[in-house]
Amino acid sequence: MDTKLTIRQIYFLFLFISISSIFNYIPNTAAYYAGGSGFISVIYAGGILLVFSMLVLQIIKCYPNKNFYEIIGHLFGTPVAKVVFFLYGLWAFANLCMKIGAYSVTLQATLMPSIQTGILITVLFLLVIYALTKNNKTIFRVAEFSYQPIFFFLFLLFLFALPSLDYVELIPVTLYDLENNLGALPMICSISGNIFIILFFCGKIAGNQDYSYIRGRTLNTVFVFTMISMLSTIVAIGLNGALTTANLAFPIFQSVKTISILHTFERFDSFITLIGVMSDFVAIMTFLIIFMKCLEWVFGCKKPKIAGAIFLFLATTYLMIRNYTQYEFNQLMTQYLMYINLIFQYLLPACLGLLCLVHTRLTKNQQQVTELK
Repeated sequence: MDTKLTIRQIYFLFLFISISSIFNYIPNTAAYYAGGSGFISVIYAGGILLVFSMLVLQIIKCYPNKNFYEIIGHLFGTPVAKVVFFLYGLWAFANLCMKIGAYSVTLQATLMPSIQTGILITVLFLLVIYALTKNNKTIFRVAEFSYQPIFFFLFLLFLFALPSLDYVELIPVTLYDLENNLGALPMICSISGNIFIILFFCGKIAGNQDYSYIRGRTLNTVFVFTMISMLSTIVAIGLNGALTTANLAFPIFQSVKTISILHTFERFDSFITLIGVMSDFVAIMTFLIIFMKCLEWVFGCKKPKIAGAIFLFLATTYLMIRNYTQYEFNQLMTQYLMYINLIFQYLLPACLGLLCLVHTRLTKNQQQVTELK
């Protein structure tokens, strides 16, 4: 875990792990609360993400070359830091289990309906174990190298979807609609809030990347996330209608079934599923890495990869025995994990960011007073 990372790799990882959640949750949630104007909720969430990411940047600016655990330990002491990251370890493990379930359910509901869940989870377990034998930076490189071709493909797909959109479904937008869009914010923010994972890796950022460059990459990442979420919502509602989109389990998968290029190239739903599955796999690896970091920080685990493999085995075994359905996963996400995510993603980082912002302002004022004297 000593390999240096670039801020570009970390942000590509955040965007990459968000793809599956964007496709599966944002369009239907936005349509459920606000109908055809649901894309407005993404704009709201983009503003919140921008403010939150600026607070996260304040933490990085005040504590360069320190990771999340080191920052909390410095401010509140080691015992408090261990308690906090024990809880973060539980949070990462919960998200790990959810992503494993999403991986198997997505494959079974789309490309492989005849394959049993246990087989899909077993294959996933073996793939993750193989990935664990590699350097942790490998998963960041996978996200980095896959980012551009995949997002270029998605851009083309959205472009070819434009002629088929029913724009009547998207307009007009009334004041009542603007208020209804607030209801979708918890779900969207629980997905975008994962940008805070930079704090787990910021101690390993390559030293030649200054604050201004990091800020530029952050703004670019916020813009890309917002645009992907908004385009996904517009395409899903424009092709399927607001009422249908609100009730679809895989809204983008269903939407791209209607897209064809010159009435020759079609069946893009298979490519969308593969992109979603890749996103889930990288997300599983990411949350597993965070979980292993928490084990290392809290318990001083000397072999976190072995411990991670054991807990992964327990998670996959439980999910095979329990055999959750898509409906049950959606219920767990909307009733429990969404709110848990909001607490762990926003509460502590936002408070730290505000403290760092106040500290920075006070320091500047003291410097100005000193210069005047």
